[in-house]
Parts: sequence; C-alpha cells; structure tokens
Amino acid sequence: MSLPRTLVRSLADVLPAIVLTGLVAVAMSRAVPELDGRLVVIGAAGLIGIAAAEAVGATLRRLMPELPVLEPPARAAMPAAPSFAPPVEYTPVRTSGFEAFTLAKIGSSPEENEDAFAIDEVRMVMALSDGASSSFGASVWSRLLVDGITSASGVSPAGVDAVVADAALAWSAHHQSVEVAWWAREGLERGAFATLLAIDLRAGQDRDWRALAVGDTCVFHLRLNGNEWSLLASFPVSSSADFSSHPQLVSSVGGSPLPLEIRGVVEAGDVLIGATDAVAEWLLGSSARFRLAAEGPLDVIKESIVEARMDRTMVNDDATFVRYRAS
Repeated sequence: MSLPRTLVRSLADVLPAIVLTGLVAVAMSRAVPELDGRLVVIGAAGLIGIAAAEAVGATLRRLMPELPVLEPPARAAMPAAPSFAPPVEYTPVRTSGFEAFTLAKIGSSPEENEDAFAIDEVRMVMALSDGASSSFGASVWSRLLVDGITSASGVSPAGVDAVVADAALAWSAHHQSVEVAWWAREGLERGAFATLLAIDLRAGQDRDWRALAVGDTCVFHLRLNGNEWSLLASFPVSSSADFSSHPQLVSSVGGSPLPLEIRGVVEAGDVLIGATDAVAEWLLGSSARFRLAAEGPLDVIKESIVEARMDRTMVNDDATFVRYRAS
C-alpha cells in the first residue's frame, strides 16, 4: 500500500475524532460565554493535535510489516537437589515394648521431616537423629545414621565412628547419583549435620543399658516409685535451660566430636524415653509431662505435642518420641 493512500486511510479513521473535537469546542464556547475564546481555540487545537498524532501512528503501523510474536524461552527446569530422604512409614511395635512416632514441624510435609529413628527389636537397639535444617541433605544424613546404628554389630565409640564413616560415604554417593542444583553445591561441600543418640538395651548383662550421644537428642530413664515417676537419668541434657541453638553435631564430611556415654540398669516396669530436642526440652519443663510420657497412650502423647507446638509451649520443630517399657 502506498504512503498517500495509507495516510488518507489513517486520516479517515481519525476524522470522526477531529470533528467531535471541533463540536466540543464550539459547544463549550457557547455554553460558557465567560471563557476566553482564545483558550477554547488553544484547547481545541491541542485535541486536534492528539488526533493528528494518532493518524500518523496508524499510518506507520500500516506501513510496517507485521513482526512475529516472540515467545519467551521456557524456563529451564532446576536440576534436582536430593536433599530429602524418602518418607518412612513408622509402625509402632507394642509387643516388644517399643512405641514410637515422628512428626514434621507445623507447615512442613512428612518428606521434609529431618528427624529419624530406627529400632532393632531383636538386638534391642534404638537410635534417634535430628538433622540440622541449616545443612544440605540433613534428612538423608539422619536416616543413614540411625539405620547404620541399628545395623552395626554393637553400640560403642568405635562402632559409632564406623557407622558415621560408612554413612558419610553413602550420603556422598546419594548426592552424586543425580545432578545437584548449582545453588546447592556450596551446601553439598559443607556437608550435612545431625545429632545422634544410640541406645543399647542389652549392653553386657540383660538388664544393663548403654547410650552414646552427640548433640541434644536425649534419653530419659524413668522408674515408678509408689505413684510418682522418678527421673533416674537425663542424658546428655538434664535441664530445659541447657538447650541451645548450637548443639554438637555429627558431620558427613568429617571432624565430628566424640560421643558422650552413659550406662544404667533397668528393672521390670522401667521406661526409657528417647526424644529429639524439642520434645526433650518440653518434657524437662514439667514432671507431669514425664508421667504422660511414661503412662499415656501414644495417640494422646502425639496430640499433646501437636497442641504444645500450637500454643508455643514447645518449639515448632520436628518431633520424635520413642518409648521402651522393660518387662
């Protein structure tokens, strides 16, 4: 299409607007005699100028060839960062004296639970671990640690060292099996961190028990005296005021601290409680809570923990509770 014809067509498109602008100017001058005629003319000229500019723009748009619409490139999928362990369906086993559950923090899915526990009912060994949320792959690390403890030949300082070494190799292999996102590589190099509590309920004699711990995941030994439960041992933390945001941790890249150790003897009817830090701190805050922990049905204990997190008497953190009742 030629320029003259295009310009004429564009002017025809905006002609109604120009005519309407003139009519408005005349109407304004007659309806409001006080207005200075020059102001009306200036205003009308401005409106006509806008209409003319639109005509020129329409002309240029007609003369320019249509450009293809460019779609933005699809956003590349972020490489997988396998920082979560597959969720484990825990089925409490009451016949052997063990009961247990774990809950993810409020607002998190079960897959994001960085606590883990494992129980070997035959060898009478249980293990709990609380993965540090600030570290990469914490849930994978805590799961490897507890599975390693319950699969090891025994609970001892040397045995824990061997479990940690094997778990570190497995943790590294897990994250090398898929591509890790670029933004997670620095965390991968720093490694994962977690607490670890290993309890052997048949250490030496049938009634002896032994526990090794790194961090603030706790074991409590309770015994019923009359109508009251006595706290015979609280390890490795003995007061709710002693919990901090920087406990000692087992590392997937080496340099872990030596575990602390405790030994004891259980009698029939005694209860041992294993608990990650949020639950342990909550229990140490009231003797009535220890009665609940020792006597209460598992569902009631679970509901009490949920309520405590809701009313902020317990920190909103992953919560793991394991109970063993000696027969």
